[in-house]
Amino acid sequence: MKRNLALYILIFVSFMLFSCQGVDPFPTYRFTPREARLLESKPRSCVFEDLKGDSKDMFLFAFTGASPQNHLIVFDLNFKAISQVNHHYPIRGIKVITNPLTDQNLLFYTFNDQRRVYLQALKYEWTKPLKREDWMFEPIERTDRLIDNPDYEWFANIIPEFIEDIDGDGKQELVCRAWDGFTTNPRGLVVYDLASRKIKWQYLTTTHIATLLFDDFDRDGKKEFILGNIAFKNSRESLNGIDDENGWLVVLDRFGKEQYRNKQFSGYGGVYLKAYDADGDGSPEIYKLISTWGSAETANYIEQMRWDGSHFIRICSYNSESPFNMNQYFFLQEMDNRGTVWNLIMDKAKGLVVLDKNLMPVSHQVKSRIITMWDSEDINLNGYHEILLQTEDDHFILLDHRGHVMASLANPMKGEDNVQAFIVNVGFGMPRQIAIIGSKQLQFYSIDRYPLPVLIYNLLQQYWLVLISLLALVIALAFWQMLRTRQLLFTLSDHSTQGIIVVSGTNRICFINRYLCELLPGSTDVRRYRSLSHSFPELKVIMEMALKGVSYTSQQELHFQNNKFRMVKVIRIGWMWRKHIIMLYPEQIDHPDMQEKLVWADTARRLSHHVRRHITNVLLAIEPIESMCANNTSSRENMHIIRDEINQIKVFTHAFQRFTELKDYDLQPQDIVPSIEHCIARINFPASVTLIKDWSLASVSAFIEPIRFEEALTNLLGNAIEALPEGGTIQLSVKEFPNHSGTDGDLSVLIEVEDSGKGIPPKYLDEIWQPFFTTKQSGTGIGLPETKKIIESMHGTITIQSEDKIGTIVSVWLRGK
Repeated sequence: MKRNLALYILIFVSFMLFSCQGVDPFPTYRFTPREARLLESKPRSCVFEDLKGDSKDMFLFAFTGASPQNHLIVFDLNFKAISQVNHHYPIRGIKVITNPLTDQNLLFYTFNDQRRVYLQALKYEWTKPLKREDWMFEPIERTDRLIDNPDYEWFANIIPEFIEDIDGDGKQELVCRAWDGFTTNPRGLVVYDLASRKIKWQYLTTTHIATLLFDDFDRDGKKEFILGNIAFKNSRESLNGIDDENGWLVVLDRFGKEQYRNKQFSGYGGVYLKAYDADGDGSPEIYKLISTWGSAETANYIEQMRWDGSHFIRICSYNSESPFNMNQYFFLQEMDNRGTVWNLIMDKAKGLVVLDKNLMPVSHQVKSRIITMWDSEDINLNGYHEILLQTEDDHFILLDHRGHVMASLANPMKGEDNVQAFIVNVGFGMPRQIAIIGSKQLQFYSIDRYPLPVLIYNLLQQYWLVLISLLALVIALAFWQMLRTRQLLFTLSDHSTQGIIVVSGTNRICFINRYLCELLPGSTDVRRYRSLSHSFPELKVIMEMALKGVSYTSQQELHFQNNKFRMVKVIRIGWMWRKHIIMLYPEQIDHPDMQEKLVWADTARRLSHHVRRHITNVLLAIEPIESMCANNTSSRENMHIIRDEINQIKVFTHAFQRFTELKDYDLQPQDIVPSIEHCIARINFPASVTLIKDWSLASVSAFIEPIRFEEALTNLLGNAIEALPEGGTIQLSVKEFPNHSGTDGDLSVLIEVEDSGKGIPPKYLDEIWQPFFTTKQSGTGIGLPETKKIIESMHGTITIQSEDKIGTIVSVWLRGK
């Protein structure tokens, strides 16, 4: 049976693991729609940037109006127009660059008139009224063969990258990339003198510069440029030894002089570069990602390497058997400020591949293929970045630092052209929002946690098959355990010396054990005993009383088939199928253990009688001796000691007899308050001991035998007084708890005796219930065991809590009415 159960569990766990693999984990956050805006026209270029430097983005929107006039409008997040630039020519790109010298943000935009490509910058002074300077940079002339063809639109633009004094002459330069379409003019690197806005030098190519890095990679005190291209095969021409038919890795010094050039692959593809100080030595390592497409079979890989001034030294790499997607510009992302870096690769076969800074795989929960990585920011301001991705099935998802998909949204602008997504700063200390822009509208979303009911619904919806299977297993195991428990119960019941009947509901008999069957007439056929009311009407009455609680005990004697039962106990089992166990406790006079107890009780009675007779004779004999020693002080003290010791023997013998007595008390509900008051009145409390009586009820009913109850309480109060040789407080409290129950039924009356005495050392707490154990010179060691026996004979319980040198609490629970 155990082997089969283990096999079933193994099969079920394997099934659940297999079934979970095909299910996308459900998000715990959601995109909550906020403000929405209709756009005046289809955007040519748009970005969200913190132009003012107040941690709050502005919406920079370039479009062609109806005139046709071209506009660049700066909106705040309330869509109030802050600034507007009007142009005859389309604006092809917008970017905000920070001047590190002044820490001021400059708004750059680019356009062309089909003969020249221009770059302009707007410098704002955020005063009232708003002031603006317009900077025009030296344009780049068009030189391609299609310049006079009016049917061809020239797409040339200039993309600013950063501002820095790159050559150490004390003047700042603006580093840009020149970008063009099919005509390949201009393409390459363009460096402006920021103050004069004149071109300082160019590094022209016939291929697009996809990414550029600028840092001191070889730690010689001078920075260098590292360039990677995208080969579109738009032209077979080459400039500076670089063409558009191959992938290239190029190093330039700070003056634009080539130091290194190496072909990375042939055919279509891109060389994407990122820099990060992976080993923390102060010099950044270079991450190179090679992504190719087309018919050429070229390996795709990512590599971490170091530039030593003349060569690249490979540190580690990750190779893929399948090609990567195009446009891997943002593959390296810093996930927090603790040095956690992810390389996110869009693999056409494997989907999203995440690697750490050492190019080791990182697990994540993204199952769908990724087509675009839009942005990365700490959205909910918890110190970790989230990454905004778009999937092949046209969903926007947020990937958190643990690799979990925290939120997902179906593209709300499905069918619109050039849908873009941004993470937007809405103010200092405020969670960032998501902006999704289509050709007709702009929609903001906040990222909020799902309410608990929705999370539960999502859980049920996502894993319904697993949950149903799990529920089925639980039910099967519960049913198996029920059958096993039932069989075990029946087996054990047949070996019991009490009568046991199992009843289903309130009347139908399921089982009668062997002991009781032997007492029934016609015991060979117990199938006729199926109804409690028909076969055992006496027990049916007790059952009806038991239905009010979990268990019920009847102390009334029951005569059944010429047999006498001293107690009947009913216990309810099960919660789904209500069953009751009726236990009939017979008189055990003929039981060997009971016979032995009776022999001990009779022996104790006889021993006590003889000892008391001999003690009486001794006391009579010492009286003349005492009168003879009346004038001798020493002899008189010795005789006093003899008399005290004889009295102690007398007390001990009486206590021993009482302890071994066997007696079933006729318990009836009694008001215990008079018994408590009577007990207190008989005790002589020392002046140094204060008794506090703590009960407010005028009457408290419990099942007791009054004389033995007072005897037990007297023992407890006497022990409390003995624990206060220097005085103190005894608190006697009586309380009722109607819903409290114990193993023997309802125990609803609590009596507590609490003293502030010396307490009981922890090492003695397990021994105080043993007969004849005492730490007092004059003690018998019978008081507490006898008290416990009295309380338990009244179907109550007694416990002791004590702390050395703090005090003791004795708790007595009795059956209430």
